[in-house]
Amino acid sequence: SLNIAATGMLAQQTNVEVISNNIANMNTTAYTRRRAEFHDLLYQNLRRAGSTSSDTGTIVPTGVQLGLGVKTAAVYRITEQGSALNTDNALDLSIQGRGYFQIDLPSGETAYTRDGSFQLSPNGEVVTHEGYRVHNGYGGEKIKPSMASLAELNVNALAVVPYTFMRNPDKAHPLFIPRDAGSENDWATARSIREAHAKGWFTMLKPQIWLGGGHWPGDVDFQTEAEWDTWFEAYRYWIKHYAVLAEREQVGALCLGTELVKTTLKRPDKWRAIIAEVRTIYSGQLTYAANWGEEFEGFTFWDDLDAIGLNSYYPIHDGETVDQAALNAGAMKWMKMAADVSRKTRKPLWLTEVGFRSVDQPWKNPHAEAGERKANPLHQAACYQALAEAAKATPELKGMFIWKWPSYLGGNRRSRGFTPSGKAAALTLGEFYGAWTEQGK
Repeated sequence: SLNIAATGMLAQQTNVEVISNNIANMNTTAYTRRRAEFHDLLYQNLRRAGSTSSDTGTIVPTGVQLGLGVKTAAVYRITEQGSALNTDNALDLSIQGRGYFQIDLPSGETAYTRDGSFQLSPNGEVVTHEGYRVHNGYGGEKIKPSMASLAELNVNALAVVPYTFMRNPDKAHPLFIPRDAGSENDWATARSIREAHAKGWFTMLKPQIWLGGGHWPGDVDFQTEAEWDTWFEAYRYWIKHYAVLAEREQVGALCLGTELVKTTLKRPDKWRAIIAEVRTIYSGQLTYAANWGEEFEGFTFWDDLDAIGLNSYYPIHDGETVDQAALNAGAMKWMKMAADVSRKTRKPLWLTEVGFRSVDQPWKNPHAEAGERKANPLHQAACYQALAEAAKATPELKGMFIWKWPSYLGGNRRSRGFTPSGKAAALTLGEFYGAWTEQGK
């Protein structure tokens, strides 16, 4: 009987400890409360149900059992959604619903937590309060295999592209700078730059605006002078932030804008003022990524920049089947036009963005969505072969950034996207870059 009583006391002690721990952690961020469950131990039957209890024949309807005690079955976590609190820390995050933050442990293992009380380390990393780094796509360990795959293709330059967002192209508002854990925040961006520098690569920081509603940067336009002033003031603040980051990380070049067609054609003087102000902060080379066609061919302030930037998606062939000679001629046509601008301005030509989808006939309209076209890595490779031949014949071309390479490897090699990763086009580019590197480009 003493042993039976002892099991009950131990079970009650466990229950009190669990409750006390819950109370002690009422103010602990992301704490998940516990609950103890108990099971009975075996029972010993002293009298069976229906047996007699005396000489007079009295029946015991339910029998008589002697319990041997109780034990703790489990102490489990209750993962119900807790209440969220507002704080003054921009890095404090709360997950609504199911999910966990990924944390990189010093051992290289991945841990998971609901605690979103993050902070910046002295090195600028987003870390937990214990000092463990929050996992990033851009800035995590997974970028290393991606960069290693680029090194195998003789790549010696990398463009890093952090995004901001505009919901509407005709509504001016402040441009946010990503600060959340797991986003393209400053540490994630700097981490990619540092990995590239460790390999001895040239780097270009290329901040861009992502627009909602199916729009693109070329749609940004305003009706009143006040709206233009508001937008340019927001843009000036935003790009100066990245100028500071570029100077701190000793980035080789800063791309001041990308495909903002109407802004450069309608307000070139506003851009000249931004260029002058950025030069007081950043000592590296400055360029602008002009969209192919109207913007590039009507651009008026290359003299204020250090390099001509062209995002080239010019069509190179209108045929239905692969004709390598025709593709080569088509690529050479627009390359000569760009080289003419380079010679006239005495500025080096950079292809700040160029690419072809892995689909049927990507040469017709390289920037277009895949639509109903089937995956076709050989057609993509043929386009890159044409680009390589044109590049080799153009001494004015000093740099070329392919759109695009994943920040971490994975995905379907039969995908219809732009990346040449894992496809025939990668081998074509590897051969080209190998020869180019030997020429010192």
